[in-house]
Amino acid sequence: MSDIKNLKEDSETSPISPKEDENYEEENNPKLVDMIPVFSQVKSFIQWTRGDSSRARRTQQNFSRQCPGISQVRSLVEVAKGDTNSAMATQKQCGRAVSHLLDTVPIVGHLKGVVHHAAGDKEGGNRAIQTASYTITATGDRVAGVLAGATQGAISGASGLSKRNTDEKN
Repeated sequence: MSDIKNLKEDSETSPISPKEDENYEEENNPKLVDMIPVFSQVKSFIQWTRGDSSRARRTQQNFSRQCPGISQVRSLVEVAKGDTNSAMATQKQCGRAVSHLLDTVPIVGHLKGVVHHAAGDKEGGNRAIQTASYTITATGDRVAGVLAGATQGAISGASGLSKRNTDEKN
């Protein structure tokens, strides 16, 4: 019960600035599940039930900084408290998360990469194109695996059926 209280108290404190944050690299390479309502909370709950309250807290911080809409509310609260630096950091993290999400969408990520290249940002362009291409190949590999497994299962099932039919005739 004290862990729940600690999570609540931790969420009420001001956010850690990116320069002080040991997980800054994680914030710059967001995990997409952390920005999705419900999924983020389920992930955090599982982390907390496994005794990892610091990761559960991190997941919820990521959610409040990366989820569009929620991050804007958080920024308004930070500005109201006079912490404009944290508000700006929250908006930048949300922008990075949304940008990463767009990179994972085939065609959208490829077009985004072309725009980055046209603007002279070769690193950003390459990252977007590679991420979008990875999504295509990973999805293609999974679909091929399922189809191959289904085909193998169908062949195995059919051969078993024909063997049974042969046995019944004899």
